[in-house]
Amino acid sequence: LLFFQKPDGSVVAGDEPTITIVPDTDSKKATFDVILPAGVTAPCTVYLVHGATAATDGSKIEVDVSPVGFKKLDELVTPLTGKVEVVSGSSVGAIPLHHLGALQCLTLVNYWENAFTATLELSYTAGDEWFYKAGSKYDLISESVTNIGSGTTPWQEVSVPATQAVLFAQWVMPNGNIPPVIGLKAGSLVSSNQKSARSAGLERGRAYHLYGSANYYHTGLKFAEPLVWAGSNIYWDGTQLTFDETVVDAGAGSDLKQGVFFKWGSLVGVSPSLSYVTYTPIYVMGGASSWISGTTPYNSILDFYGANISGGGQTNTYLNDTQQNTDFMYLTSRGDICKYLSKTGAVEGNWRMPTGADFNAAGIAEHAMVGWSTNSFPWSRFGTFATVSGAEADGTTLVGSGGTYTVGHAVSRFPASGYRDHNGMLLSIGTYGNNWSSSIFTGTDMAFHMVFVFSGFYPVYYFNRRYGFPVRCVRE
Repeated sequence: LLFFQKPDGSVVAGDEPTITIVPDTDSKKATFDVILPAGVTAPCTVYLVHGATAATDGSKIEVDVSPVGFKKLDELVTPLTGKVEVVSGSSVGAIPLHHLGALQCLTLVNYWENAFTATLELSYTAGDEWFYKAGSKYDLISESVTNIGSGTTPWQEVSVPATQAVLFAQWVMPNGNIPPVIGLKAGSLVSSNQKSARSAGLERGRAYHLYGSANYYHTGLKFAEPLVWAGSNIYWDGTQLTFDETVVDAGAGSDLKQGVFFKWGSLVGVSPSLSYVTYTPIYVMGGASSWISGTTPYNSILDFYGANISGGGQTNTYLNDTQQNTDFMYLTSRGDICKYLSKTGAVEGNWRMPTGADFNAAGIAEHAMVGWSTNSFPWSRFGTFATVSGAEADGTTLVGSGGTYTVGHAVSRFPASGYRDHNGMLLSIGTYGNNWSSSIFTGTDMAFHMVFVFSGFYPVYYFNRRYGFPVRCVRE
């Protein structure tokens, strides 16, 4: 839409021009003819409105800035405006465009094998709305909102295909208020968690991203809370146990290090190879700790077999808890290995073992096996799951088969490292993937871990604590 302001301040609406997209500009430039309406001559000011309705009463140019509900990004039209001064004897030239509002983007993941369809909206119970409501008008002449609407946001129905993620976006015009604590609603489902209030209001011309998911059974909804996973399993670097804090070289497979094995709650690493080696910490309270390599018999390595609590489950943080990470525990080579490596300086920052729930973004039932996703949400497989021979004792062998775990924008790969059974027998390198969690199972002999094979995966499986599995740390 084109509008023309005369030197006396009066405004005249022009005809809607036909535009031609300029090639090779990603549809960000277009050409069109500007035809001055009857009674309008240069000098004058030309106003352009794209992607919104607008009208003039002869003195104002009011643009409808009502919010738009969530749509697929490629279906959303974002309102743009432009302004240029035209002097006598010259052409209009270029009209630079500016955003009138902001985008609130939501990547929604459907973890189930059926499509997820519902009316999607953001909700809040305290604070003020942070964008102008339906019916609001913005005047291009005064550059101010001339009518504050009171209508409700027209939230719309969306659909996410099975085991896929879709990016939706909502257009709003910020009103200066700071977004409060918000929840996510999809039909009758309300998110089990909320996003914290922002520290500042939204800015025009910016996009703000949220990540959410509907669980495997379509009975739960939540905002994704992506973890920062370490860049590799724990391995021996020649002097100490450590891990890559970030993925050093994904192309070379640095994140696919097999890793050494641990009995549940033990700080003693055990080689994942036919050559049996153990890596034992020498903890010094208040001093420099060290490591020794040796051949401590597998059944002599201390762990938390026999520890018994009620209320064990996949959200339990038993090995993360302070009681399991005291000086006494460390002197007996027990505790959370990730916390131990953090405390003794083997890595930078604070790390912990993941809980069972950290492996289970899809909310799958405990001990339930599901098939791999073909769209990477949340678990997809890679490689042939062929048996690997000749593994190195230090856990640095790269295993080319495994599972990719995608939560929000965070993507991590886990190799099929194999394991040691309760007697220390080495098994299934390349064909089984296992990683311990910090979560205890009710009773004296089980704890939660993640396990996968070629045919599927168990995000939260409980198993004998004397088995040896790799550990992948997460940042606290």
